Amino acid sequence: MVARVWKGMNGLDAYERYLAHHRHEHQRTPAPSRADFYRAKWEHESTSPTARCC
Repeated sequence: MVARVWKGMNGLDAYERYLAHHRHEHQRTPAPSRADFYRAKWEHESTSPTARCC
């Protein structure tokens, strides 16, 4: 329980949450790999200043 809350607060469960979303919303397309997901996430955060807290 504590580990799950910790991961959620720090964004460490982002890929798992994305996979749950992808299974529900995009059933016909393959999910990106963990590396591809984080690469796209970091690219988005570096080009969009509102995507991060600091």
